[in-house]
Amino acid sequence: MKENTGLRQDAFKDKEFQIEKHVNPEHYKHQCSLECIDTMIMVFGAKHTAEYCAVNAYKYVWRHKFKNKLEDLKKAEWYLNKFDELVTYCETKFSADGTVENRYLEIATKLRTLMEKGIIFCSFSEAVRE
Repeated sequence: MKENTGLRQDAFKDKEFQIEKHVNPEHYKHQCSLECIDTMIMVFGAKHTAEYCAVNAYKYVWRHKFKNKLEDLKKAEWYLNKFDELVTYCETKFSADGTVENRYLEIATKLRTLMEKGIIFCSFSEAVRE
């Protein structure tokens, strides 16, 4: 699997924007000591959770122009990174979940490529314009 090189690093280095605050906001932290994504892995398995991450990344890329712009693109990046992590886990001998279907691998690869090149349903300047 290709090493994750990051998503348009020059454009996404905004230190004021901390993705963890948006993907995992404070108001969720007092509900349970476990992260929701971790419980999803326990309940649904790594394979299905990885597939969910690819679908969720697609959703954030799709809507970014009309909803939260750069914030949605950063959420998409977070889900693509989690997808990569779970795919790697599924490919190890320790996982009984099986491998992730090729179509999800293709979707995640295409989304990452489009985002890295800035070819995402609108120009990058439109995405960051307030």
